[in-house]
Amino acid sequence: MDPRDKWRLRNNRVALLDIDTGEICPYLIQEGVLTPEDAERIGSKETSKDKTEALLNMLESKGSRAFQVFKDAIKSEIKREDLTKKLDNTDMSKMPARLRKEMKEMEDEDSDSADDGNVIITTTTTSQKRKKPVEGEEHEFKQKKKLFIGVKGNNNVVMSGNTITYNNTSRGSSK
Repeated sequence: MDPRDKWRLRNNRVALLDIDTGEICPYLIQEGVLTPEDAERIGSKETSKDKTEALLNMLESKGSRAFQVFKDAIKSEIKREDLTKKLDNTDMSKMPARLRKEMKEMEDEDSDSADDGNVIITTTTTSQKRKKPVEGEEHEFKQKKKLFIGVKGNNNVVMSGNTITYNNTSRGSSK
């Protein structure tokens, strides 16, 4: 999860503790943010506040989509647009140094662009960097994750299902 979104969750934690997890967990499961096992772990907590704490803690480790899907759930399932506005209007100037450092590291990783002719494939949790990519080589990702691809020059990257194929179009080739 983006450090800014972690900060939004942490900075608004008290306001978010009123959320009934039973109303939004089905939506989060439907959208692939939580697993049924996650929902069971949340549901096993004793009090409503403990359940919400468990949900908020889990969300931080659920990838880049988790925060937006959580906000969508708040808005559509419990009709609390006031909470989504509160999250959106969080004062980022008070973000702790640790999260600022994490954000800078993510930005630095993203700025390691393909300036040197590399193809960079970055998911929300892993990054792979290959020097001199092999034309026609396929990379398969079995987990559903948000994917960012950076290429330089006359390159073509095609994503089909779970397969990513790189082709150098400067030589007029394609596969």
